[in-house]
Amino acid sequence: MKKILFLATVGVIQAIMVQAGPTRIPLSQAIQQHIVTVSAEATGNSYMSQGLKLTVKNTGSLNFILVMNQGVIFAPAEEAAQPLLLAGEEIMPMQPLKEATINVQTFCANSSAAAPQKGMKYSYDKVAEDNLVKLLAFLKQNRMFNELGQNAVWHFTNGHSLNSVYDSGNELASKKLLDFMTTLTGEQKPEYFVQTSATNTAGQPVYNPKTLKIFATIEQELKDPKKLTLGIYNEQGEMIQPVFENRHFGVMGHRFKVEFQAENVPEGKYYIRLKEGETILHEKMVEVS
Repeated sequence: MKKILFLATVGVIQAIMVQAGPTRIPLSQAIQQHIVTVSAEATGNSYMSQGLKLTVKNTGSLNFILVMNQGVIFAPAEEAAQPLLLAGEEIMPMQPLKEATINVQTFCANSSAAAPQKGMKYSYDKVAEDNLVKLLAFLKQNRMFNELGQNAVWHFTNGHSLNSVYDSGNELASKKLLDFMTTLTGEQKPEYFVQTSATNTAGQPVYNPKTLKIFATIEQELKDPKKLTLGIYNEQGEMIQPVFENRHFGVMGHRFKVEFQAENVPEGKYYIRLKEGETILHEKMVEVS
């Protein structure tokens, strides 16, 4: 009877071990503990896609699952190129003393650096700070491997303003991401949003800080019907871009969307003004850089 009980117990333990599966080890831990060696190179894809190929060798006799933990940063061999930040949390089975390759989801971790040439060598550097890792988990969960997600990453890596975290073509996703980031950081929500440009041309700086467009919302409650004008004004008080002029609006709350085409205007302060005649009902200052 005891022998049967022992065999049954062993069977249960084996079943639990099989069900649990191989141990999962984060890439950063595996590198730091010399469980694996890793070489990396740029794939030539966009830094907002699978921008890095990793070749990983298991140095020991363990079978395990390697997890490409979010926030791992790989530094380029050339100083002018951008470091790349792992974002996809891919997994890869590792067999004893075997080598495997994988292309991994990345973001650029330095907006002032250049996009890498295909084949450029990279090496493990460090793991990003906790809030950036939390952001990457949110971006993966919401499938924001795009410019919106990249602008959010640059807020942590380069100190870009929260007003750059916006996609005029997807306001719902923009709001969801901004709500998450303001809760995470404790920062105030921006009064307006700025569109700039980025490039993936190898050897060129990826980010251009020149303001292309500014997006803002003006809200106004009218207790009486009014004839209104909405536009963008320079510091001399001259309207440089109208939204509408001398238009009739009835008694109710109004919400006006403003898209300021700022690419060809001088740097400086501008004013979005809602006016009745010469009376300013609402004003919002914006800056073009």
